[in-house]
Amino acid sequence: MGRLQNLTMFDRIEEDMLWDFELDIVPKYIGEDMVLLLGLTEEKARRLMEVEEEGRDALFYLLERWNPTVRVRNRLTWV
Repeated sequence: MGRLQNLTMFDRIEEDMLWDFELDIVPKYIGEDMVLLLGLTEEKARRLMEVEEEGRDALFYLLERWNPTVRVRNRLTWV
């Protein structure tokens, strides 16, 4: 699960991850600033964090393993 720096970037996550990081993932918005990143393994997550620490524009301010205790208080409506 990733927490987005900027919610407007959600529409570009899948494409950016494929082009910039060669990661084939499927993002699912789950609420607030949280995105479930289907297909992201620990190895790929580690590589993503290393690249973002090198100074590239970060899509996420936090990457963490999803667990059932994560609760969403607010959701956005996409129109």
